[in-house]
Amino acid sequence: ENTELRPLSRKDYKDIEELISKTWKYDSLSSNPKDAKHLSRLYLRSCLKRSTFSCVAVSEGKAVGIILVSSEKSAPRFTITRSLSQIYAAMLLLSTKTGRTIGKVFGGFEKVDSELLENSKQSFDGEICLFAVSEECRGAGVGKRLYSAAVDYLKSEDARSYYLFTDTTCTYQFYEKRGMKRIGEKK
Repeated sequence: ENTELRPLSRKDYKDIEELISKTWKYDSLSSNPKDAKHLSRLYLRSCLKRSTFSCVAVSEGKAVGIILVSSEKSAPRFTITRSLSQIYAAMLLLSTKTGRTIGKVFGGFEKVDSELLENSKQSFDGEICLFAVSEECRGAGVGKRLYSAAVDYLKSEDARSYYLFTDTTCTYQFYEKRGMKRIGEKK
């Protein structure tokens, strides 16, 4: 397959939001399809706000994979636009009753992530903020290429250790095969 890797651009946002929604099955969380759209938008914006590196896989003009990384060495590029975009996405999600319920659930994830990080008793130089590959491209090497680009970036930043938060739907073997280890779990 002819897949190009390049930095994320605004024109990719719609594809990435759809990818996020499909990957984590956001449409199953509410009977209102707008909730899934708003949640995907909010999740992407919150990851973008933390990230210092982006790489998307593009096939036939469509973004089919993404990895966003944060390095402690480089501060995320703060922009008013990113902050306002995240706030706007949150307001859209919270504008419906089911969206507010979903927002509460996902707000709890941040607390769990913080607890897991604290309980690890380790410090890290980087984080993989977002990593997703479309179902139709899985197994074709797209994820390997994106992950490799992220690792190369982290090495260029002198990051010796990095982490990612995931859930039970991920393919742990992918990460373990690349030397990552599970250091904490919470239900």
